[in-house]
Amino acid sequence: MRKWMLLSVIPALVLASFPHECSADTMFRKLGRGGINVLLGGTEVVYQPYVQGNEDGFLGAIAEGIPRGVFMAIARIGIGAYEILTFPFPLPDNYGPILMPEFPVPRESQGLS
Repeated sequence: MRKWMLLSVIPALVLASFPHECSADTMFRKLGRGGINVLLGGTEVVYQPYVQGNEDGFLGAIAEGIPRGVFMAIARIGIGAYEILTFPFPLPDNYGPILMPEFPVPRESQGLS
């Protein structure tokens, strides 16, 4: 019994001693980013007019914010689906994001930076 326990602990210790990947972009982050973009990509229709309204006022929100929001929602949902389908492959550039900011509502606008 002790022998089996020791044999099961040794590989875990050996694997834990290897250095971890320093990059924050991994295949599972890519999968999560794709899922978030598919689920929350539609929030761009509300978020973009809000941002544009803060910069240019009400008319800017209507004239530029709504079309930008619709375009960004379609783009975010499409790119999210692409990232879900290709998450096991390091495309592009080691699982890096295609669209910046990588999530629909950036952390800075949430007061979480």
